[in-house]
Amino acid sequence: MIGVLRPVKNELPLEFRPYIETVHCSGCVFIKDNAYRLISTLYIYETDFLMYLLMGFNNTKFEKNKVLCTGFPIIKKSIYSVDKEYSKIVFAFSVVSAYAFLDDKKRDNNSKKAKIFIKLLEPHLENSLELLNIEDSLILHPKHLNEINEEKAETLNDLCLFYRPLISNLYFNSLKKLNIKCSDVLLRQITDRISDILIYTDSVSDFYQDIKEKQFNLIKTEAELELAFEKVKSLSSELSILVSQTVNPWKQILTNILTYGLIHYINKNWKKDDKGRSN
Repeated sequence: MIGVLRPVKNELPLEFRPYIETVHCSGCVFIKDNAYRLISTLYIYETDFLMYLLMGFNNTKFEKNKVLCTGFPIIKKSIYSVDKEYSKIVFAFSVVSAYAFLDDKKRDNNSKKAKIFIKLLEPHLENSLELLNIEDSLILHPKHLNEINEEKAETLNDLCLFYRPLISNLYFNSLKKLNIKCSDVLLRQITDRISDILIYTDSVSDFYQDIKEKQFNLIKTEAELELAFEKVKSLSSELSILVSQTVNPWKQILTNILTYGLIHYINKNWKKDDKGRSN
């Protein structure tokens, strides 16, 4: 579920491409400022998506400043200036989502790399959850992901409902804490769609690999795969419509992510298993 919501730069107008790097570098610096430089290597594209939503809905022009790059500290990069509380929330979001992804990798593949990175995130996990949690919208603790029995789901829609307490609540709470200018009803619709898109896209993109490795996937046939792929496009269209209910200066970036980005991610995974196709 990590790396799904990313733009495809060469499909964006030239004037929007600098925003991609500035947003990504901003989040990376927020991670470094709230922990230390090594943690910024775990920075994820889903955090960029969070920031696009924040800056779009709030229609805010954050000021820019130049700071040393966290990866190459001899280079100065342009980032957005935000107050410390915003920076802490972005950091907390990134910690929880990265931890959930790595914990899943650890359980699925017994990944040594995942185990190492989890140890880096561990000291920050509880504080991050405490900062983000809202009483009536508690985020499923990533350490309890093993309690989700995916085999009990009869359909992908069932599976989506299993993961909403983690993904939808994580986005909803984070955006609420960032004081996004959006009604709770609309915001919940948006975060539910984000959650469902991630689950559907994950299932579709992993189909051929799961068949090869005999891993669990609710999609069993090529016909079901085509239907699920159409559902991804339908969900992304619904999300685009919901997000459009704001004067969003970066609509083209969000549209790019929800069209080219999702299809690029799926095709990239399919090509790993020699099943690339054009859609």
